[in-house]
Amino acid sequence: GETRLAVVSGRPLGPDGVNALFDLPFTQQVTDWDLGGHVEEVAGPAGTEDGGTVGLIEMIERPVITLRGVEALAANRGARRIRSLNLTHNQLGNDAVRALARSPHLIRLERLDFRDGNAPKGRVWQELVERFGE
Repeated sequence: GETRLAVVSGRPLGPDGVNALFDLPFTQQVTDWDLGGHVEEVAGPAGTEDGGTVGLIEMIERPVITLRGVEALAANRGARRIRSLNLTHNQLGNDAVRALARSPHLIRLERLDFRDGNAPKGRVWQELVERFGE
């Protein structure tokens, strides 16, 4: 009876992984898809001029879905069920935006989280905003 799916992947989902998710019986009722990448803080020592060390923290994004995976999602008839979609922090660009904006299947999408951790630009981004709102 769950309507929410969150994917945590060691390897980002490509088209085969996305299509396999849509084919699983338990995803037939899922309307809230969280395919957002994960941001991890990685600490490591760094040397200083006087021989000491200082702890540096680096933010690393771990994508959950690839561009081809987003294209497969947008092209899959099962996407008609999606009402909420999180694709943040996947290092996606304009090609992913284009696929989403032009998808004939994302007809029930009410909420799309995309901008954080991705790099949409210019007119293509406007196309997405016009279709789904800010």
